[in-house]
Amino acid sequence: KKLVIEFKDELDALGVKVDQLDKRVAVIENRLGGWKLSGVLWQTFDYVNTGTGHEFATGDNPAQQSESFGRGSVSRARIYFDRWFGEDESIHFFARLNGGHSGASTTASTNFDRFWATTPAWFGTTLRVGRFWGGFIEQPYYLDSGPLEMLNFYSVINTRRLDMIALSKAFGLGEVTAYLARPTFSKFTAPLGAEGEVETFSDNVANAWELALMGKFQLNEQFGLDLGVNAILGDDGTTNTGAGKLDTANYKLDNIWTVYGGLRFEFTPSIGLRGMYYYQSPSGKYTDNSVTGPWNDSNLDSASAYTGIIDVKQDLLKFTSLWLQYQKFEKGFTLLTGLSDVVEGGITDWGASELSDIQFLANDWTIIRAIAQQQWNNKWKTYEFYSQHKLSDVDANGDGTVNSWGLGVEYRLNPSVVTGLGYYNYSYADAYDGRDSDSVIRWRTAVAF
Repeated sequence: KKLVIEFKDELDALGVKVDQLDKRVAVIENRLGGWKLSGVLWQTFDYVNTGTGHEFATGDNPAQQSESFGRGSVSRARIYFDRWFGEDESIHFFARLNGGHSGASTTASTNFDRFWATTPAWFGTTLRVGRFWGGFIEQPYYLDSGPLEMLNFYSVINTRRLDMIALSKAFGLGEVTAYLARPTFSKFTAPLGAEGEVETFSDNVANAWELALMGKFQLNEQFGLDLGVNAILGDDGTTNTGAGKLDTANYKLDNIWTVYGGLRFEFTPSIGLRGMYYYQSPSGKYTDNSVTGPWNDSNLDSASAYTGIIDVKQDLLKFTSLWLQYQKFEKGFTLLTGLSDVVEGGITDWGASELSDIQFLANDWTIIRAIAQQQWNNKWKTYEFYSQHKLSDVDANGDGTVNSWGLGVEYRLNPSVVTGLGYYNYSYADAYDGRDSDSVIRWRTAVAF
């Protein structure tokens, strides 16, 4: 590399493009022996003021019942391993070693939570086997706010970690992916309580089969079409007795079918209109005696959900970007990704009682949100948001409304280090018995290498 720099003029005279040589040298340095090592470290300091009368949970902190608390922790420490091999390096192995606190846990743990291998397969397809995210089709319909994830909210169906086998085919108009998985859900939240409340049971949606087929089609420069079907099948399970088992409520889940489709229309490269519709048909089994049975088939009411988005880039408005969204979930709709993934800012306690891997909604749920982000230069970024979450028939007092707003600033010290400070406020309607407003001050720092 030193020789390339020293003899740059001579090489130019010989017609050798030095920049191409530099790129080739960089590839050798980056993948010495076929391996690439990278990672990220998160430091999180949160101060939470919960008000009174309820337990409060955040995405990176343990659930605690307290007027206020603060916590500083290494909430994420990840090392990424990549290995390319084969004659043309077309086979790729990836693994992610994850450490730190996760969700509501107070205990740090370290494990390989993502790993997979991809290889070219039949008829120009790509085969992937391992533990990884289940879906890519919903990505244009949710927000990713950057490396600190200060304002993320995600999808409702496929963006989950699954042990599975997937087959993808890319072609001129887009890509089609199918996968087969055998998921185990640690919790299931069902709308079985009175006055819109829900009950959570453990270890009852285990060992189902999950199949999915998804397609993303870019019909032209402006118009895109996304279609998908997801099925969780055959979870008859065994009869469990005792407290905390779903069978004590004389009901257990059987199948969930979800069909969904989205449209993307880009008026210009700076203005996008998107919409996604979901139709869901669940079924279950019930018995008059949870100990002896017999179990009878039960078809639950179908439910739907939909969202509409206007996405305006900053290069049009000059001083800010703008994300406007309307989202509606009908009572009985199942959030396969859990409650927290559709709530901005990481506050999850108020919506439907518990964090869970899979969650039936006991109420109609309507969300209106507006998010503005300003990238001032390559160092400074600011953001603001407002949202209103309305749940019907929360209790005897009627509907429940949560108004939330927040703002924050992020600063990139160098290409590897970024830090951010945010404030979030949540106020509750009278229907939430005895609940005061909640607020969070969140300071995050991420170091990537």
